[in-house]
Amino acid sequence: MQYYSNYSGVPKNYQHILALAFAVKEINENPQILPNFTLGFHIYDSYDNAQKTYQATMLLLSATERLVPNYLCNIQNKVIAVIGGLDAEISLHLIYGSAPVMNDKTPDLQHNGIVSLLLHFNWTWIGILIMDNDQGEKFVENMIPLFSKKGICVSFIEQFHKLTDFNGLDGMLKQGAKIYEHVMGSKVNALVFNGESFAMGYLLWLQYIPNIEEVRSKPKGIVWIMTAQMEFSLIPVQRTWDIKIINGALSFTMHSTALPKFRLYAEKQNPFSAKKDGFIKQFWQEVFDCVFPNVVISDVDENICNGKENLVNLPGPFFEMDMTGHSYSIYNAIHAIAHSLHAPSSSRNIERSILDRIGRKFHSDDSWQVILTSKILRKFDTSICINFFFNFQVIPISVCSESCYPGSSKKLKEGEPFCCYDCIPCPEGRISTENDRNECSRCNDKFYPNKKRDFCIPKSISFLTYEEPLGISLHIPFLFHFYLPDINNCTTSV
Repeated sequence: MQYYSNYSGVPKNYQHILALAFAVKEINENPQILPNFTLGFHIYDSYDNAQKTYQATMLLLSATERLVPNYLCNIQNKVIAVIGGLDAEISLHLIYGSAPVMNDKTPDLQHNGIVSLLLHFNWTWIGILIMDNDQGEKFVENMIPLFSKKGICVSFIEQFHKLTDFNGLDGMLKQGAKIYEHVMGSKVNALVFNGESFAMGYLLWLQYIPNIEEVRSKPKGIVWIMTAQMEFSLIPVQRTWDIKIINGALSFTMHSTALPKFRLYAEKQNPFSAKKDGFIKQFWQEVFDCVFPNVVISDVDENICNGKENLVNLPGPFFEMDMTGHSYSIYNAIHAIAHSLHAPSSSRNIERSILDRIGRKFHSDDSWQVILTSKILRKFDTSICINFFFNFQVIPISVCSESCYPGSSKKLKEGEPFCCYDCIPCPEGRISTENDRNECSRCNDKFYPNKKRDFCIPKSISFLTYEEPLGISLHIPFLFHFYLPDINNCTTSV
């Protein structure tokens, strides 16, 4: 196996490399899958940049040393599949992406999960944070109608820009201050964050804005609801940062199955014994804050890497021994490809070379298409789970207006979303028996409202009414006396 990278950045991503290598190792050691053939792989660093990814894609058709557009110069290495990176922007043009968004079922599954979560806690007044890219815009486009249909209102939508999109650090800080004011200065206490795999770093930056920029709003506890594309990872400069800002986080994540053999495989990794691994030394220096003897160029005392450091002792944001959902997607992608290549060999003449057949297919005009059978895809299907970092003693409230109690009804505030309203008492003769009624109703004929106008009381029957028999019998003598002439007052004239 060979690696092509000038690796730096997010140390936790090294597990993705191990997941790929581990999957290939499993397949090559399994005589039941692609017997007599050995899989290998190349790793190209996308640098989290779509342009770099396109360039790496072109290198797959050229010699590894140089790029010759429109020529296939490296025919001795037959590429049979390509696995994309974590984020949609650098994966959608590739064959089999590991990003969760690549699964057509995943967006709807995750979107419905977010809505169900918000409604469960009655968080109907929310904010949305997205990355400034096509995927962020698509998320808003899909979610706003769904939120509105389910009675959830969005107070604001803010975008995080990549650092390269700013005019220097000053622009980044001003944009961060604007987002901070919106988040901390509003009544919103639940916020949906649709980010990419690296977006956690932006969230941690947010809590330090008051120390750098002048802001009016004071910090408060926020429930962060993070999508499955995001990964809880830090960069080395954030090693000592306070991460309390995510104490109220609920994170959707891709399903992952425990693989004990992978844990053992990860524990054996060592920069002094690893072969052809161009990533491990850089990773080792960043997570253990040490340097290798051959890179110390000054007399300043340095923490020297000795290979005795233990990956098990690393905090989760830098490395995890158990396979994460993102790594598991890569692991599944490798096995899906291997099984799809192995399937034809069981029904065709074994003497025909699988790789020759695949090679001819990839040299054709359709060289960028790999079709996995529906049976294989069902076998490697994914699901969504939720990670809880919930650390609130009392469930936060995130509503625009407090509930209207029985005896009152909602009156929408002019010019504001339907989640914002005033509570007005029910008018005379009407009641409401439930919270948040849009209007009060009348009692039926045999009932009348109580004083609080939140309940109907049965009318008591009066037996002295004109309609009742007793009332009629008592009124007859009175009426007879009323109409009978007074004899004593009568006079007779002669």
